[in-house]
This record gives sequence, structure tokens and C-alpha cells, in this order.
Amino acid sequence: MRVVGESPVSPLYKKLFIGLMFLFVLIAVTGGAYFMGRTQSTPVVTPSPTLQPTQTVISPSVSPSSEVKISPTIKVVKDESIVPVGQNTVNFARIGDKTYLRYRGKIYDDSDQIDPKKVSISNPDQNTWYGLTDAPPDTSFGSLLSDEVFGFKVAPDTKSFSFIMRWGKENSPISYYVYYYSAFDKYQQSLLVNKFTPDFNLNKSQDVPKIDQFSPDGKYLSLQMYVCWNCGGSKPETLLVRLQDYEMKRIGKTSYFFWKNNGEYEYKEYKIIACPPTPTGEWMGGECTEKPENLPLKTGQF
Repeated sequence: MRVVGESPVSPLYKKLFIGLMFLFVLIAVTGGAYFMGRTQSTPVVTPSPTLQPTQTVISPSVSPSSEVKISPTIKVVKDESIVPVGQNTVNFARIGDKTYLRYRGKIYDDSDQIDPKKVSISNPDQNTWYGLTDAPPDTSFGSLLSDEVFGFKVAPDTKSFSFIMRWGKENSPISYYVYYYSAFDKYQQSLLVNKFTPDFNLNKSQDVPKIDQFSPDGKYLSLQMYVCWNCGGSKPETLLVRLQDYEMKRIGKTSYFFWKNNGEYEYKEYKIIACPPTPTGEWMGGECTEKPENLPLKTGQF
């Protein structure tokens, strides 16, 4: 039934109205979701304190040449007496940059291994002398050939050194005591490397030592081993010593020997050759050897 005065609503208007309402709802939902998403993703920034101007402090630089670099495994040990200094004690002192050995009032430097040189020092007793070892009690004290310094040599580090003592009794076998003093190992201070007692009844027994060379790194020592001393006519053998544990190695007679580092060495053989005839055809005695410059250079490793 139709009411009088009411205008009829067009179906097209209804559809347009519903569409507009749907569009408004969609925009509202989308906008709300976008706003909430920005709120959750935006980090909360707390105000930072005002930064004051900073001042750069430059530490004084140390040039490489002024730095003292000491390996943690190699440290100089303080010199100290191994035995009290007495009348029969071998002792040493540091005077300036040199090391001196003293025995029975005589002072030696290491300038000559063939014949240890006695030197004079002003007021020697004003220096500190450290006792190394005592002569055996059965030594013929004061005897020319059985109570003396037989060798003394300072290592390349200028602190460690080796020395040889000739001790014994008159009319009895003489022994040669080889010592090594380490400035870098408290447990290797004035330890006896070896005691050599030549047996002259044995043919070619080469047990009279003379100090030859330290290796450049100071880890090895070479000795020249003679049949006898000042008896002439014998070529020494070369004996190598590893100073870490005093292990020894003989490499026989050499015409040339030189240490390198880490136990390496180079050498030339001692080669005997036939002697050339003399103008008179007479035998001159002794043995003839090849010149070192004519022999190949060889290398070895301890």
C-alpha cells in the first residue's frame, strides 16, 4: 500500500549509497592498520647527552732503536759466586764491557787461545770477583804444568764464556777440565762440560783440548783435540759440543772449520797425499796434505 506524500527511492541511489559506505569503512580500516604498523616499527629514541669537545692526547713515541727487546725465554742471569773465592778458586770479574778470569793472583783475557795472556788491571780488588770452581785437592799447587789456566774464551754475547784448567799431580796423569759459564741460565753456571785425561799409552789418543770457536748464536762450541801439547807433529781433531746438554761429536781432523747458526757448520777435510819428491830424493819426515783451497767445501749438522 503506498503512503500518500512519500517519494519513491530509486534502486540506483541505494546502490550508490551502499558503495560509498563500504568505501568509507575500507579507508578507515586501512588507515588504522597503517598507523598502528608505523607505531610498532618506529624505534624509541632516547635523547643522548650533549657531547663536550674532546682533547687528543699524544703519547710520546718510542723509536725502534731505543726499545730494549729481551726475549721472555732468554734473560741475563745475575752474576754470583758458585763457590766462595779462596786461594785455590778460579774466579772472574766484569770490568767495563770485558770479562776477565783470575787464578792464583794472575788475571787473563781471552785474546790468545794458544797461550792465555796475563794482563795487568789497576786496583783489581776494587772490582767484584765471582768464584767459579776450586782446584781439586790433590793438585800440585803452583806446579808449572799441572796447575794453570789452559784456555779462556768469551762467547759472542760477551757474557757467557768457556775456560779450561790443567790440573794434576806431578809425575801423575794430568787432566784437562773444560767449563762453561752461561749468563742466561742459572743452572749452567760454571758447570763442568767434560774432564779429559789423555792416555799416552793409547796410540793417537787425542784428548788435550784447546778452545776453537763459539757458534755465532752461542749455542755450540768447538774444541781442537791434540795428542799432546807442544810436542809437535800432530794435527788436532775437531770436537763439537752442544752447550744445551753438553752432547759431544767428533768429526775428525779438518783443514777448515766454521760454525753457522742452529748447529750447522761448514768444513773441509784434512786430506793426506803423497809427498812430492825432494830435490835430493830424501824423505823429510811427517805427512803431506792437500791445500784447503783445493778441497770442496762441505756442510754438516749437529
